[in-house]
Amino acid sequence: MDQLLLKNLLLLVILLTVGIIFSFIAIKLIIQIFKRGLDIGEALNNPAIVVLFSASILCMGILFSSLHDPLYEIYRILEQSEDVVWQSIKYTLIFLGVAFIVWLLVIGSAISIVSISTKSIKEIDEINAGNWKIGLFLAAIIITLTLLTASPLASIMESIIPYPKLPDLF
Repeated sequence: MDQLLLKNLLLLVILLTVGIIFSFIAIKLIIQIFKRGLDIGEALNNPAIVVLFSASILCMGILFSSLHDPLYEIYRILEQSEDVVWQSIKYTLIFLGVAFIVWLLVIGSAISIVSISTKSIKEIDEINAGNWKIGLFLAAIIITLTLLTASPLASIMESIIPYPKLPDLF
């Protein structure tokens, strides 16, 4: 019981810390894409940027939350290994790195989809001008792609877990 509590507390701390760090990274990245040189406080005055911040952070939260079960399983399996700390850190970093890459792919894909579907509109200019409708459209695509990729991401992480070899019965 104590180990179960300890593992879940460890996962809580890791995912919360990483979530906070990556949320700031997400905000900075969106500012770089849409409004270079703007500070976060100024960006919050633009409703389109706020919608994109919100969707991006929600996307990241959904993707990172899909890592809980695979990470817990890794910690459970590795508790008998000799170098449990190093192996746990290695797999945690791999899982977080893959989730971050998937997040970047979701954001990039959503921007590409909006660009392709709205050829007559310059999205970046519209978002910079505060057109929240374009921001909301982009946010909806980000959230949709996130929901479509979260479960496969968890499955990919499950396939990386080093399950112990089972004896061949046949």
